[in-house]
Amino acid sequence: MKKIIALIVIFCAFNVARVEAQIDSKPVAEFEFTVPTSYDHDNQIDVSVKRAKLDKLYSSVENLTSENFAKVTNKLVSGKTYIVKIFEMNPEGATSQECLAFLKNQDVILVGAQGLTLVYDLMKEKLPKDKVIFSFDKKENLWTSSDGNHGIPFLRTYTKEEGDYAFGVNTFEYDFVGNNGCLMAFFEK
Repeated sequence: MKKIIALIVIFCAFNVARVEAQIDSKPVAEFEFTVPTSYDHDNQIDVSVKRAKLDKLYSSVENLTSENFAKVTNKLVSGKTYIVKIFEMNPEGATSQECLAFLKNQDVILVGAQGLTLVYDLMKEKLPKDKVIFSFDKKENLWTSSDGNHGIPFLRTYTKEEGDYAFGVNTFEYDFVGNNGCLMAFFEK
């Protein structure tokens, strides 16, 4: 029995070390963010996407809707101030499970697409450029496509030469590989 427990401890320690290696625990951006008193959870995503420059949006943006992402672990509270941190993935990328494990270890508040779109609306100048910023939620709260995949909303921030911003939805079931991947995380102030 002691050998089994020791193996479990080693396995868990290895997985935590892998998660920490995949995502840098030092944020590339950090700022305070107050939710406006006029915030409307039920329509936030639709309003934000409508405001965005449509010619800059990825083709998957039609799936980024208030209806598709209505269910969230934590609804943002009008008038409340949060701390937002952006964590960068290493160039090898990470799996969705690794991203969620990292966020759980950081004790974040999962706010899904509403948080991502609201930060875009009000604080986009605080976001790092040339990044793909994902806003995770628990898998069961993510939109499910007709083929059974779950969607993770993201915001692509471009450098000035390339344009501005682009929303999209990536697939939970695929690994995130490549440079520029980041996680957006909300914390209690």
